[in-house]
Amino acid sequence: MLSQNRIKYLNSLHLKKYRQKYSQFLVEGNKIVNEFLKHDFELNQLLLNKNEANNYNHIESSKTTFVTNELLQKVTSFKTRQDVIAVFSIKNNPAKLDFSEPMMVLDGINDPSNLGALIRIAAWYNIRQIVCSEKVVDEYNPKAIAASMGNLSQISMYRGDLIEILKDYPNTLYACTLKGESIYEQKRDKKSPLCVIIGSESHGISDDLLISLPRIREVTIPKLGDVESLNAAVAAGIVIDRLIL
Repeated sequence: MLSQNRIKYLNSLHLKKYRQKYSQFLVEGNKIVNEFLKHDFELNQLLLNKNEANNYNHIESSKTTFVTNELLQKVTSFKTRQDVIAVFSIKNNPAKLDFSEPMMVLDGINDPSNLGALIRIAAWYNIRQIVCSEKVVDEYNPKAIAASMGNLSQISMYRGDLIEILKDYPNTLYACTLKGESIYEQKRDKKSPLCVIIGSESHGISDDLLISLPRIREVTIPKLGDVESLNAAVAAGIVIDRLIL
């Protein structure tokens, strides 16, 4: 059984300030938990229904707690209960970005499901670095982790002033805007790593960023229908697919 204090602690991890305070986060569901285990995140506690015992007999018993479905429901972040919930430690990223490798840059993405979808797209195209402005939602938000299908586990995430981080970037920065050149007209040097900047659906990429970085090239997806904008993750997938291959 779990004490009331432990249940309270687990529920506190639904909130960013407590995830930051304790450097821990929750992961729910078999597939997603196994993604974090596979990529060597430190497991602190595994809560599971006894029906799942055989799937986790490789986990040391001191980290495993068998609980009822009712208790799992008290801890979950979602309406639909999962049979497995894990507590992991937040992993430190490499100290510096590697400009010789591809990366995704996010400016102002505030919907956690959108962020999760963007992380999943990055992993699909083997982009292992994502740089976020300070206004981007926390990647350890339970909805972001769920939408990423656990692919956050294989991405290095960086946060800070995008102008400062990218001022010395030596290659072209492809910024997705509504007024850019068509992505189908780009002749990218495929020997250089790809860097794509995605802004929020409501505000796009900040003007300060667009005018401050010398190697920015604005690109757009030509519009055929009467639609105001594309979902940020959908747009990112189309642009990366066109430019990276």
